[in-house]
Amino acid sequence: MQEALYIIDSLITKHTGKGLSDLQKTIIVGTIDDKTYNKIGEDNNFSQSHVNKVANQLWHQLSDILNEKVNKKNLKWTIEKNYKSNISNATNVLDNNNNENNQAELKEDLREIPYLNSFYGRSEELTNLICKILEKKQSRLVSILGVCGIGKTALTLKLIEQIKTNFNYLIYRSLNTLLSLNQITEDIIEFISPEPTSKLKVNKFNQLSLLKSYLSNHRCLIILDDVHKIFSKGKLAGNYQSGYEDYGEIFKIIIQIAEQSCLILVSQELPLELVYLSEEHPYYSSLLLTSLGESARGILQEKQLLDEDKWADLINIYEGNPSYLRIITRVIKELFAGSVNDFFAYSQPFLDDEIKSILQQQLNRLTEEEKEILTVLAQENKQVSFSQLQLLVKVADLINNIKSLGRRNLIKKIQLNGKNQIVFEISPLLRQYLLNK
Repeated sequence: MQEALYIIDSLITKHTGKGLSDLQKTIIVGTIDDKTYNKIGEDNNFSQSHVNKVANQLWHQLSDILNEKVNKKNLKWTIEKNYKSNISNATNVLDNNNNENNQAELKEDLREIPYLNSFYGRSEELTNLICKILEKKQSRLVSILGVCGIGKTALTLKLIEQIKTNFNYLIYRSLNTLLSLNQITEDIIEFISPEPTSKLKVNKFNQLSLLKSYLSNHRCLIILDDVHKIFSKGKLAGNYQSGYEDYGEIFKIIIQIAEQSCLILVSQELPLELVYLSEEHPYYSSLLLTSLGESARGILQEKQLLDEDKWADLINIYEGNPSYLRIITRVIKELFAGSVNDFFAYSQPFLDDEIKSILQQQLNRLTEEEKEILTVLAQENKQVSFSQLQLLVKVADLINNIKSLGRRNLIKKIQLNGKNQIVFEISPLLRQYLLNK
């Protein structure tokens, strides 16, 4: 299934420059499973008419690319006829992966893992991560990045469900409690070791050596969530708090030695040593999560909001951020009886106190110079070039502060078409919050 989806996505991307949307992928999977449009809609919180419309557009697009008629009835046959060998080869790789690793029983330590209530979209991101982690030259270190509330942890939990049987050991930890590297290392060694750590005589001098040995000889999947918590507030992005600098050691071990294991970092920002690593290292990859796009309609459908023709506008205003949308749907249900039209009669964008709190948490991590840059961009209410920022902001180290805001995903960099110029802007919600403070 995933292999067929990957092939169709690659085909569409090659000819249009844009990959499949989440709903298009859902339609393809449902079609291969012989589901009706009505069933696909029910399972994914879309109306049958909307699914039908998107599906017809997709079949027309595939027909033009393949130069033969493609529809719901013949999709499976068309793909098998044109790409049977590709699907067979990809399937064999995944099957071999499972066969090799299912011989040993999976041991899990998920005592800190949160509950996944609902999950929408992200099929493209999920497929991408699965391929990166399970392919022969696998990514040993993976970063899942994005602003607060965008769904990093939810995607990670869904990923765990999909790939955990390919590993012998699975451990999840949140750094929200600021665990030291020694604590994390001891946890991992104690979890994997067949003997009590007291017998191993583990100390700070031999910890990393033992860790190297275990991660090299066993297939271990380790997830560290809330990694940004170990970085300093009031400093540029990715600078460790005092006492946490040695976390860089475990990243090096994973990339250089742990051929069978994978470490997944979930964070709002990266440590400095990893910022540019994906450009040059074959065993490291990162994924930045952005808007849920039309898949966010599932959240609105779940809450049974009215005025479906206005849903796209609501998703756009709240940037496809699932946390923001869940907060706003509660407001619309409680105060406007579910009517998006009535909600839109109120001044927009409306910032609920919960959304303000999320935005303020992100601002609390910034340097004073970063805050000044964001305030100026909010006041300008337009795209601003670097030369314009130089005139507007009195910041000594402007370049590094702009780079830091980019690493925090709080500033957007845009290269203007046909012009050798880059401009910067911030999100409308952040602008509104800054102007109202």
